[in-house]
Amino acid sequence: MIEALRRKSSGSKFVVDKRNIQIKNSWVKIVDPSQEEISSIAETFNLDKDLMLDGLDVYEVPRVEEFDGKLYLFLRVPNIKENQYTSSMLLILTREGVFTISKDELPFYDAVLNDKKILTTKSTNFLLNLLSLAYKQYSLEIRNSIKTVNKERRQFSKLGNKDIIYLIKQEDLLNDFMFSLGPLIDVHKQLSKFRRIKFEESEKEMIEDLVVDLDQASVNCRSTLKNISNMRVYYSTTLSNNLNKTIGLLTIFTIFLTIPTLLSSIYGMNIPLPYQNSENVLYWLLGIVFLSYIFLIYLMRKFRILGD
Repeated sequence: MIEALRRKSSGSKFVVDKRNIQIKNSWVKIVDPSQEEISSIAETFNLDKDLMLDGLDVYEVPRVEEFDGKLYLFLRVPNIKENQYTSSMLLILTREGVFTISKDELPFYDAVLNDKKILTTKSTNFLLNLLSLAYKQYSLEIRNSIKTVNKERRQFSKLGNKDIIYLIKQEDLLNDFMFSLGPLIDVHKQLSKFRRIKFEESEKEMIEDLVVDLDQASVNCRSTLKNISNMRVYYSTTLSNNLNKTIGLLTIFTIFLTIPTLLSSIYGMNIPLPYQNSENVLYWLLGIVFLSYIFLIYLMRKFRILGD
């Protein structure tokens, strides 16, 4: 899908044009394009086709390229699906307007369309507004993850296997975000250094604010990942300790059963045995078992097998 969107005044809606695609004062949104559409757009607007195709690569990492006076920003933005937490996208900044290329209809596009203060009349300002809304999506997802982790930590004693699996998924999400945020910070630090694309002072301040926000998001990710790691270690240690206690209890139970079983097995054999004809042999055997139990309990208490 290819469409050109324009908004020239605050409070108005975007004017959408799907037939006559023009870049001047526009946002050209390209979603899941075919090879023919990529070739046509590249030829019409003098864009680099290979870089455009790189922007559709699901494994592309954030970076910035400059070609023929145009800025190509490769980004990863939140797009949570099954076994996927971020998606790659390409932003192309020209003097006349902005192109976005992605495989999916990204969630933050709705925020752009609903924000009636965003105008397409100045490409650099529109680009920075796009970036700002994209990274607000990062902040939102990270905050939700932090809330979930804090909630699970308060109910740690009631955690089950499903809760641990959910925490592991949160850890995967945050690791994916961390993988994306680091290069994104570097990309933003390079933005204002390009000579052919000039940013105003207010826009440079906006870039600095974006870098600060990304740094804070990265710090929050690391902190939450540490909390999840500590919770997993604590859960694993508790589980191992409980397992050891259970095995120890079963071992003690087995030992206590072994003594009477051994004596009954001996006196159940068809061979002559001491006191087998005595009327008190049963009491003698019970006494031996009882004394053996007392001796075992003494040894276990001495070596702290049973605890205090």
